Amino acid sequence: MKKKVLAILLAMVTMVSICFMPAYASEGNMGGVSPCYTGVSYVTSSMSIDDQILSYTVDVMPFTDASLDRVHIEAELRTLGGRVDKTYDEDLEKFGDLYIFQKRRAVSVEGTYFLKYTLTCYKNGKVIDTISETTKTATYTR
Repeated sequence: MKKKVLAILLAMVTMVSICFMPAYASEGNMGGVSPCYTGVSYVTSSMSIDDQILSYTVDVMPFTDASLDRVHIEAELRTLGGRVDKTYDEDLEKFGDLYIFQKRRAVSVEGTYFLKYTLTCYKNGKVIDTISETTKTATYTR
């Protein structure tokens, strides 16, 4: 009888103490929520201005070397004011496993620039991913 009471008492103390223990969680993707794609592992982009030269890139990393065989970009270099400065309609170059779109352009008009783009990813001539994004902004002032 004493053993039963002791076992019940120990179980109750354990249950009550668990209620006061802190809970921890971890998130694998520290950059936020990432969308799921069929052939693309991730897309990164950048935009910067240095000495009146605007540099911008879009990089596409496939899951494997065999995931994609072509990546096409349609892009507009824009200002926050709504002006379209330049348009692009071309395939990305492949360097190793990475597909890269990289441009530089002289700017003389003050403004805040960004690249609005749509990537179309192909495998064996079929579209497997379509990704639309914008880069961060970069501001040019004289």
